[in-house]
Amino acid sequence: MQDFTFGKVRIHFHIEHGVVISNTPGNDAVWVRTEEGEERCLEYRFEDFQLSTGHEVSVIYAGSSDKEGMYPALLRNHDLSISYVLASGDFLYQELIPPVRSNWWIVAVLLIPLPFINLLFGTLWPGLVLPLIYFMTVKKRDDMRKERLVPALEDYIDTLDNRVTARRSVDRALARDSMEARL
Repeated sequence: MQDFTFGKVRIHFHIEHGVVISNTPGNDAVWVRTEEGEERCLEYRFEDFQLSTGHEVSVIYAGSSDKEGMYPALLRNHDLSISYVLASGDFLYQELIPPVRSNWWIVAVLLIPLPFINLLFGTLWPGLVLPLIYFMTVKKRDDMRKERLVPALEDYIDTLDNRVTARRSVDRALARDSMEARL
């Protein structure tokens, strides 16, 4: 398991290698047998992966300690040297990363002057300006975090994909060398 850390945000990644055992076009599902012997189903609805039975694949999963379950983020077909993004950085951000939360005690403190403003101006709306500004600031902070985090997350997934590809290439080369040595 490998972790992506960005400030206080931590996303866990898990990589599984396997072989395609079933891919029925139009069925929107690919069945993969992992190296551990487990069979996993990857559902998709947007494109044909060009997978055939026997193709060697790797799947990169993303998860968070805040949420249960792992989301498939990327599928790498080693036989065709093609990768498919299964979950975008935006989707992973929405599903795995909790939003910036507003502190309700700050809102309560900002509402303290409300009765005084009401007495002074004879209306409530000027007293609601400070809490409103606070909520807009929290939303802006969350948007700024997303703008920085999503590209970094997508780059990290690409880095993991490159590592998986390199590791599989080396494993294949070593396997060929050991077979030639036996002959």
